[in-house]
Amino acid sequence: MGAETGLASWYGETHRGRLMADGKPFNPEDYTAASWFYPLETRVRVSLCSDAGKSVEATITDRGPAHYLLKQGRIIDLSEAAFKKLAPVEKGLVVIRVEAVKQLENQRTEARARERAHGQGGKEQEETGNRGSAEVVAVPIHGEIKSLSDAVDGGIAEQAAGLANVGQ
Repeated sequence: MGAETGLASWYGETHRGRLMADGKPFNPEDYTAASWFYPLETRVRVSLCSDAGKSVEATITDRGPAHYLLKQGRIIDLSEAAFKKLAPVEKGLVVIRVEAVKQLENQRTEARARERAHGQGGKEQEETGNRGSAEVVAVPIHGEIKSLSDAVDGGIAEQAAGLANVGQ
């Protein structure tokens, strides 16, 4: 998925400690985000459209925004700390551009390296490219999405809801 433009909101203290889709507790001071369009643990750069110099990198740790908000153009929920790098939280919503910084393939490469270092996975597994279950980080749901309108029109939010917990 290439860069996308849409709305970003934030979530903070009221969610502190709640488990995110990645299984870790939420901390509003961390630079994290919720998105349906990127695999969990993907690093994204979120840039403010009105000021290209303002951007923040965050890690996708949860799924969101709520499905009905996707139809209103909201494409990512940022942690309070990440949002504050772009605008005051009183603003509530900002127009942003999101692009992946660290793709899932980098995570797969790291997982394969860990498996080899620990002696897991045989020679046949390496030769055929067959991946062990420990390597499954998340299911990329963005396959055919080329724009936010594809996601809304194509019902990707409903598909994502069914896939969000796969491999967890």
